Amino acid sequence: MEGQRSTAMDFEDSSTLLAQTILDPTPRPLINTSIAISRTIKVSADRGTLGGYVLVDGVVMGLINHHVAFGNSRLEAFPTAEEEASRVSYSFMQPAEGDLEQRIKDCKIRREYSKKTQKAEDTTGCEAEISSINSLLAKLEPWMSEKSVLGTTWRSSGIRAREGIKDRRFRPD
Repeated sequence: MEGQRSTAMDFEDSSTLLAQTILDPTPRPLINTSIAISRTIKVSADRGTLGGYVLVDGVVMGLINHHVAFGNSRLEAFPTAEEEASRVSYSFMQPAEGDLEQRIKDCKIRREYSKKTQKAEDTTGCEAEISSINSLLAKLEPWMSEKSVLGTTWRSSGIRAREGIKDRRFRPD
């Protein structure tokens, strides 16, 4: 089973609202769960998905690509000697803050759309949907805190270009 990354909702299909529910933060989220380094750190605006798990010295760790953690602007591996000496650490958020913010925004837009529909048609048919959206928002909004912290960055390989003909190089990351 895979995690689900938050995406924009389709206003014509109200089932989308619940079909794309962000999973609760857990000690070991599902593969493909939306993650990113916390924005408060200002290291990277990138976000991505959890690639898998590895066991390192008896400790379960998440596995992601270097560019998810540090973007394409940081070429060197983490930590540098200076970062290791100062014990720099970067927190990972699950779900990624940008995805969570977009999900909350989409829910609020959907709620307003449902309210307008309800007023225009003068019916109470939208009340259940509005109530469902309000319940989901009550669940999502508190996640914009340390509750969403999944863990911290331990090591990265950095971005390296494979040797060879210029047009045939690629970046293993």
